[in-house]
Amino acid sequence: MNSIDTFLLSESFMPSLTLEDVVRFSPFVARSLSAMHPGEDARACLAHFERIVEETFPREAMEAEAAAVADSQTLRMKLREMRRRLIVNIIGRNATGRIDYFEVVRLMSDFAETAVTATVKVNARELAERCGVPYGMSGRPQDLMVVGMGKLGGRELNVSSDIDLIFLFDEEGETRATPEFPNARRTLTVQEFYERLARRVIPALNDIEGPGFVFRVDMRLRPNGESGPIVCSTDMLEGYLYTQGRDWERFAWLKGRIINEPVFSAPEDFEQQKRNVSSLVRPFVFRKYLDFNAISSLTRLHEMIRAETARRELARGGTCINVKLGRGGIREIEFLTQTLQVIRGGRDPLLRGRETLAMLEVLSGDGGISAEMAARLSEHYVFLRNVEHAIQYVNDEQTQRLPKEGEGLTAVACASMSPPPSTASFRSMSPPQTRPTGPRAGRRARRARARRSQESSDLWATAMTSTSLSRASCVLPRPVRAEASPTRRGSAFRA
Repeated sequence: MNSIDTFLLSESFMPSLTLEDVVRFSPFVARSLSAMHPGEDARACLAHFERIVEETFPREAMEAEAAAVADSQTLRMKLREMRRRLIVNIIGRNATGRIDYFEVVRLMSDFAETAVTATVKVNARELAERCGVPYGMSGRPQDLMVVGMGKLGGRELNVSSDIDLIFLFDEEGETRATPEFPNARRTLTVQEFYERLARRVIPALNDIEGPGFVFRVDMRLRPNGESGPIVCSTDMLEGYLYTQGRDWERFAWLKGRIINEPVFSAPEDFEQQKRNVSSLVRPFVFRKYLDFNAISSLTRLHEMIRAETARRELARGGTCINVKLGRGGIREIEFLTQTLQVIRGGRDPLLRGRETLAMLEVLSGDGGISAEMAARLSEHYVFLRNVEHAIQYVNDEQTQRLPKEGEGLTAVACASMSPPPSTASFRSMSPPQTRPTGPRAGRRARRARARRSQESSDLWATAMTSTSLSRASCVLPRPVRAEASPTRRGSAFRA
């Protein structure tokens, strides 16, 4: 029996963990309890852990705790303490079977939105004390709009994920003094004001201080990536998307969602600003016609991601399975779902949602994929996300690499409470155990990789064919040569 069989059997038949087991298998939990209660012995820390696990974290309570802090430096520490306590709570409750995948991602998404909103609000008000309130050409206050991308946009955030953000504002203009902020000493453009605010918000969330960090912040999905301005207007965003926007950015913006609350503007004005963003992004993501060039390029992107992942794992010696980017992993299920959304969403508004599982259900209802396929994909998706969480529970690291053997595999198996949907399908994610040598072995290995690639593309091909496009056959994936090394462009290969 190999190590993957051992993992799957432990998943299927392992009894629920105790909190003492969780402390033993998660060095992060052990360190956090010791830091929160310095000088106390293991028994006392375990008693504290039991009390933490009994807590619930309703969104209203998190918002109230963050809103009670009006000073930016104090808020930085408060959010880090809240995050540490929340993660310890989630690990304890999820690993012992008290909450499921859906509660985990809900809690993390609620906390992320709360932390971003509070950080923007406190820092914006401090900046307004010196520079006034930003007003647009319409004479109305302008707010920073924080767009959550990826899993944050879809409210599917995992426990050790970074957050992909884009900062926008609606109208150009200048700051001015107001009755609430009468002592403004300097006038800035709206662009300058929000650039300064962004440079406060990012380190407030990202930097490691005291109890740790709040969230790792990734800004590379903004227009023009790392070379683009840290904040942009909606006019600039529109010009970029319709003149330079690439096909992979349609995928990125499919999940884009404004996650913060207004600071200066009235709620109805802020809602209008949000609608302005939505009205320019929607036609970019969802076309009313079938764009065959886009379908073809998205298929090539799928092949390139698969080849790049295979290359990386071979370079690392094949000691782990990447449950996110590996063959048959989380990313492939998401990619399949989002491709069908992009193809069909222009004509079907129900397919413009952001949550993967909800969209699989919609696709099964309108004939995009069969009900059986949707059920299988959903089951596998939840299982793999639970394994991903268990990997991250060990040391609070942003990783999706499952060790094939040793203590790391044991810790993950013990922390994951989700039974595997299929032993064979999970084992298929694993690359070959040994690397062939010799001239003939090289040719055999290439043929084997191509055969495995074609076999694992069956689900993708079936789903694409089910769109009933007369030209679908010309855009289905071809077998991928794992030794190919595609050129990195934009954010296509971000883990």
